Amino acid sequence: MSITLRPTRSWIALTTLTLFTAYSHVHAVPTYSLTEIGTVTSDPNSHSYASRINDRGQILGANWSPHTLTKFIWQAGVTRELNLTENGNTFFLSALNSAGVGVGFAQSNDQAGPALWRDGHVVYLPAPGGPTDYRLATDINDLGEAVGFAYQGYLSEICYGLLWRNGTPIDLSNLGGKITLPIDINNRSQVVGTATTADGTEHGFLWDNGTITDISHPNAAAIQIGGINDRGQVAGTWRDSSGTENAFLWQDGHMIDLPLLPGDVWSGAYGINELGQIVGISGKDYASHLVIWDNQCITDLTCLIDAASGWIFEPSGINSDGWIIGTAHAAGHDYGFLLRPVPEPHSIVAVCLTMLLLLSRRPTRHLTDAR
Repeated sequence: MSITLRPTRSWIALTTLTLFTAYSHVHAVPTYSLTEIGTVTSDPNSHSYASRINDRGQILGANWSPHTLTKFIWQAGVTRELNLTENGNTFFLSALNSAGVGVGFAQSNDQAGPALWRDGHVVYLPAPGGPTDYRLATDINDLGEAVGFAYQGYLSEICYGLLWRNGTPIDLSNLGGKITLPIDINNRSQVVGTATTADGTEHGFLWDNGTITDISHPNAAAIQIGGINDRGQVAGTWRDSSGTENAFLWQDGHMIDLPLLPGDVWSGAYGINELGQIVGISGKDYASHLVIWDNQCITDLTCLIDAASGWIFEPSGINSDGWIIGTAHAAGHDYGFLLRPVPEPHSIVAVCLTMLLLLSRRPTRHLTDAR
């Protein structure tokens, strides 16, 4: 005799209803866990900040006091102080890609300028300019391509935007003005930043395969770029003639003003991840809230963090897991912070439902009598 054992539709429906009934009684407000980043000294007068985060969860930041500045990398709860001095070279790290390769500025007795930092070793990047000019690499993608600038001051006051590919510099052109300042590069080799027009107005720009595109707003007196993702979406902030700032998303050649929290009058966008989530602030007067825009919908994150912290948050980036970093202010001090989204109960329900669906599709099993 053969007996077929399989979950029936009624059993699946009953279990599903039970799970959703249980879930309906659970408080489903999303929360974020808050972690202080960058405590590498016991100096009570020290401050810290977190400036960059990659998709491996590595955070680049610095700790400073009246007499010292210490760079660090934080990962999985461990803060590693960076020894950025090698063979007489001192290196200042400004960005880190997912392979752990950094870029920034290096100097020694013989030379100074933009450089790569790989496995603790410094490699200088060629750039135009002389010993009195300032040159810096600002970002690096996972392909190892770096962007930065060479500023020639004094009489010329010209800033060249540069992309280093295989160690060779490429001029990023301009928008008719004297300054092109790259901020970010994605894994499609698209570069974004700020550039001046012929009349000196600050616009945003997108450089893509040799073509530079103006990112502007009809009411903007200046534009600041926050970042670009691999989908080519750009986040940033435009400022009007009165000084009021407004967060925006730029995609497919169109600029979209992002919404404010109710009652607020200004906002700013400082980072975007591969999901299109944008992190920034929304505020009025001198008070601001940490916010995230997802599909152009705004969420106040400040109210999702333990109010007892008393921190005021200024974000600087977000990775593809939704981890948010930046600098928080509390009790007269600055602290680097990390916010990580805590999974909501409904995600657990989704896993359970997926398991039920898989069970319902498993092959039929047979138990045969011993005869």
